[in-house]
Amino acid sequence: MNPQAFINPLLTHFLVTLPVCILNLPFQLWNKYQHWNDGQMILHQEIEGADMIVFVHGRNGHSSSFTPLIKNLQKLGVQKSMISVNLGPTATTSVKDDSATLHRLLEGIEPNIILVGLSKGGLVVSDYVASYPSRNVSKVITISSPLNGTLPADYFMTKNHIARIELGYKSKFTQELQARLPPDVKFFHIVPTWDHFIIPTSSASIEGPNHESKIYTGYYGHIDIPWAPEVAQYIAEWINKN
Repeated sequence: MNPQAFINPLLTHFLVTLPVCILNLPFQLWNKYQHWNDGQMILHQEIEGADMIVFVHGRNGHSSSFTPLIKNLQKLGVQKSMISVNLGPTATTSVKDDSATLHRLLEGIEPNIILVGLSKGGLVVSDYVASYPSRNVSKVITISSPLNGTLPADYFMTKNHIARIELGYKSKFTQELQARLPPDVKFFHIVPTWDHFIIPTSSASIEGPNHESKIYTGYYGHIDIPWAPEVAQYIAEWINKN
């Protein structure tokens, strides 16, 4: 691929989302300081007898990455239990490693589960339902996730780095994972217009009879998309109708 065809959208997406990113940066750093790699899960809301939404962060994320999104869902009156997990250090782990960690964390959770994965976390929750068939997981939501890989991984990661091997654009891993996805699980993909890490942004969706996508056109970028009120609205509406 011509590097210019990659660099131009990268710079454009970065400049469009930069103001919002700067505005939210202090809050993000504080959350990361509090919870980064602490291995803890946060129970945000518990409703007896309700389904449980489990939020799974991406590469270098943490359990509080979803706090703004969860607060927006609560404001919308979503009547589900909500918990966010911490997979620990994920900069050099494989999706398979993270999926196995998620499996250990979810053992013993009995309510029906709706998995929500951000960025690499979208691949993790997808691999989870493909690798660990479960009677209580029937819905998966991905947000800004490189489901078909992303060009920045090809350009900015070394050849043998796990992030490039798995997350490179149209990588063997992403294509094989798609082939393993169970047909009885419903998927909802939130696709950002100005994501500076997912290029092309169409890579954040999968086509199929049990896959639905929603385009987010606002100015929140990859790092701070959990802050976008529209994203919470998309999730609430999709959960309510499914």
